[in-house]
Amino acid sequence: MRSAPEAVNAQTPDDVRLPPWDKDAEAIVLGCCLRSESKWDEAEFVHAILTLQPSDFYHEAAQRTFAAICEVWEQDKPVAVPTVAGRLRERGQLEAVGGRAWLRSIADDVWTGPHVQAAIRAVAGKSRLRQMIAWTGEARQRLYTREHEPDAVIADLAAEALRFANADDGPMTVTPESTKVEDWQAIQSALTADYDLTPARFGVGELDRYTGGLGNMFLVLLMAMQGSGKTRFAMHATLKSAQEFARFPEDERPHVLVFPLEEGRAPWIRNAVAWLARVDAMKLMPGRAAKQEREAIQARAERAHAQLLELPVVIGENVTRTEQLTTLIQIEARRRKLGLVVIDYLQRLGRTAEEERRALGEVSLELQKIAERLGVPILLLSQMSFSNVPGDVLPYGGRGAAFDASLAIILERTVDDEGRKRDEGTLTCFKARPIPEFPAVKFHVNYANGGHYYDEKEWATAQADEARMGSRMEVSRDERYG
Repeated sequence: MRSAPEAVNAQTPDDVRLPPWDKDAEAIVLGCCLRSESKWDEAEFVHAILTLQPSDFYHEAAQRTFAAICEVWEQDKPVAVPTVAGRLRERGQLEAVGGRAWLRSIADDVWTGPHVQAAIRAVAGKSRLRQMIAWTGEARQRLYTREHEPDAVIADLAAEALRFANADDGPMTVTPESTKVEDWQAIQSALTADYDLTPARFGVGELDRYTGGLGNMFLVLLMAMQGSGKTRFAMHATLKSAQEFARFPEDERPHVLVFPLEEGRAPWIRNAVAWLARVDAMKLMPGRAAKQEREAIQARAERAHAQLLELPVVIGENVTRTEQLTTLIQIEARRRKLGLVVIDYLQRLGRTAEEERRALGEVSLELQKIAERLGVPILLLSQMSFSNVPGDVLPYGGRGAAFDASLAIILERTVDDEGRKRDEGTLTCFKARPIPEFPAVKFHVNYANGGHYYDEKEWATAQADEARMGSRMEVSRDERYG
């Protein structure tokens, strides 16, 4: 691994400056991308793909090469010298960029991960500087033509300058006239596009009938008090949706991407196996199954585990920050077709109370944008509490405001006279754009049957058929363990 080069200070002897750019940084980034199959370069390659655009590179050869890299990546092909050279040749650009020899030379020049990351920042930073130089020319012109309104033009220019400070579009104001071309193109595109609904569902009949399922939503917020059963509800929706997705041909099959942030992968797998096996998940924990029933439970769990392996489910692990969460969603959307994303639950992304509050505020908008851009519904779980004002809901444990969700639902379980939770309750709409008046749906959840949810209409049927608790095998709670 080589050490970092000195950045190019593109200045002629006559002190006539060229636009800011860094030749070495651009070569390092492109070389890393051409080695994307190497485990040492994969993370930096993904960072470059998600961060940069072809226009961020200065030389036309670098722009064309990075555009070819992005095209190869979007087609889910290995990004390497042969595939990128082939794409450039198809476009008649291979010799113009320097041919295979140049691609091999930058691919062979290996740098360490921190140097590649620094190079990515340098390419992006130089690009912003070039954009700002072009913008300053336009700004000077406006200062002359609008000198009769100094306060207004200064405010406009200050707002636009924030784009460069924030490294994105940033806050700005525009007139319909100034954006008429892109606005009309967006309208035309929407009119000619087919909205590809996914068969994602809650798995509770009456709720799905009222909402049309999860497939016609973007961000769906499920709120519940601690211990109300939101994790089991998410498991139910995940596996019901996965079973629907499994009916699709393999090349068209959507997947469920689930982030079990609260419990982690191993407990999630255990609960999924219990749901598919229709046994109490507690029976799959050490010491909970009686000796006389272990053999039968094991046989059913083994069949259920085999069923789980056939379902289109992907599990996100080791996610501790919101940027990791949003990046993984975007990466997986490139790897495979997504039909549903489930996040259980959001508070787990915060560390201190202040970090959590800030992260929750930021991720709400980010998740909504991602769901709309990818056309994939996101089911987001959140713990909540109630204030001393009757009916006043405090999502996120009282540390933040509600999300601007397509649908928000409160899950409440009833308790008996002694305060013990019953396996029944209601799902009530808290906020719903498409459904102004949403009725409460009463549900029953059978924990001894793996955590399956039923509405009242389905419950009578479920009690009468093979799903009835104990009909296949007695799995009632062992009173020794409470």
